[in-house]
Amino acid sequence: MFLSGVVPILVAASLAAYRPAAFVRADDASYDIVVRTAGTRPPADRVAIVDVDDRSLAAVGQWPWRRDVVGRLITALRAAGAAVIAVDVIFAESDRYAGDALPASAGAVVGPSPDQQLATVLHDSGVVLGYGFTFDPAAGPVRPCVVQPLALTLVSAPGVQEGAPFFHATGTVCNLPALAAAAPHSGFLNAAPDADGILRRVPLVVEHGGRVYPSLALAAVIAATGAAGAVLRSANANAATLTLGDMVVPLDGRSNLLVGFRGKKRAFPY
Repeated sequence: MFLSGVVPILVAASLAAYRPAAFVRADDASYDIVVRTAGTRPPADRVAIVDVDDRSLAAVGQWPWRRDVVGRLITALRAAGAAVIAVDVIFAESDRYAGDALPASAGAVVGPSPDQQLATVLHDSGVVLGYGFTFDPAAGPVRPCVVQPLALTLVSAPGVQEGAPFFHATGTVCNLPALAAAAPHSGFLNAAPDADGILRRVPLVVEHGGRVYPSLALAAVIAATGAAGAVLRSANANAATLTLGDMVVPLDGRSNLLVGFRGKKRAFPY
């Protein structure tokens, strides 16, 4: 009788720990069925997507665009009433067009560089700027980034094993320091699809260098709501919740948000 109770527990624990490929595929397929049968809830008009698509490239030119073009776009969005602008672009290098201007004549006053001009726009428009994390275990010296950590309180349910319920980054892909310092808010862009190419979950928080950082989406919500402080509660090895103001967001055991798609492409105002 004892073995009949222990053996199933050990088998279940082993499957949960090692997750054979067949079980992973079955789990993903079951999740997809649940998502499809649950139906979609049309998005409100509070979020709009401004996309650099083929039509934009045909009208403006190939990417990357000049910094002044990006700055004018951000300024126009703010003038149109956008409360928060989240930019999922990493400006890791200086404007490649910066050297196109004619050299200043003797005694002429040289204006600010394109990067400096964009920095002013980022600051004045309260932009949430994106950056990236790397997870290479053999990473070299850490390159410091100007990024804003998240004030996060961790709470674990009794009996939950120690260990932070989020991914641990080893490095960063930074914006230019002048641009990163100008943006009042920032968040990471990392999200990886499953083995079958479908994006089912995205991390909301990641740890790096002993501090916790928000995703671009979470940073945008914080900027829009003014919520101060977040609480991450671990229920068990597979489930957690993130409380932000009066919002409670269910997550998995690695602080991933399970994506509930609102429809096909352009379901949001676009």
